[in-house]
Amino acid sequence: MKISKLPEVELKVMRYICEANKVLTSRELVAAMEEKYEWNESTTFTVLKRLERREFLSTEKIGKLTHYNILVKEKKYLRFETKEFLKNIHKNSISSLMSALHGKTTKWMKIN
Repeated sequence: MKISKLPEVELKVMRYICEANKVLTSRELVAAMEEKYEWNESTTFTVLKRLERREFLSTEKIGKLTHYNILVKEKKYLRFETKEFLKNIHKNSISSLMSALHGKTTKWMKIN
């Protein structure tokens, strides 16, 4: 499975499920997203469907409820995002990253 960058709305749902640290039902997720972000039911279901298609979540239908389980763990996604950030922003340069973290600008960052 190839991991891809998640849009912010999908990342919010993934973070919520990761923090819950358990399988959650569609009902639980709809209620949580409504309370936390004021999303309507259809928005939550759309985001969940996208995450399932991207293979970040698996689903199991039990009765009337769909249960959602994480397939891509938080640590794995963080590793992917960090590598992408380093590659795309810092051209795989650890020294560029360290300079940015310590407030020192590199030559290409300076604006004249």
